[in-house]
Amino acid sequence: DDARLLLNSLPPVLRVSANSEQAAVLRWCLDRLAREYASPLQGAALMTEHLAQMMLVQILRLYQSSMGTHTTGWLGALTDPRLAPVLREIHAAPARRWTLSEMAGLASQSRST
Repeated sequence: DDARLLLNSLPPVLRVSANSEQAAVLRWCLDRLAREYASPLQGAALMTEHLAQMMLVQILRLYQSSMGTHTTGWLGALTDPRLAPVLREIHAAPARRWTLSEMAGLASQSRST
């Protein structure tokens, strides 16, 4: 369900300029992914998993930068100057029992906002 939520928030196609730094990173990841997938070496499965994660992060970065200030949803919240500090703290201490007042303070906002 979490993966579906993430994938549904992304566009079906994202254009990557062939000469961009993002394209170079993705090209390298795809090359390494193909090599590791075909590799009989120990740890190849772990390497493919991590390379796929790297590609996902790179694509998310590319998508967010292409949207600029128009990014909405949870991805937009990660770059919102008020919400990003709150999300960073929540992710740093997920077991903590967060109150609305604490989160509002981190966001420099009132509780009602």
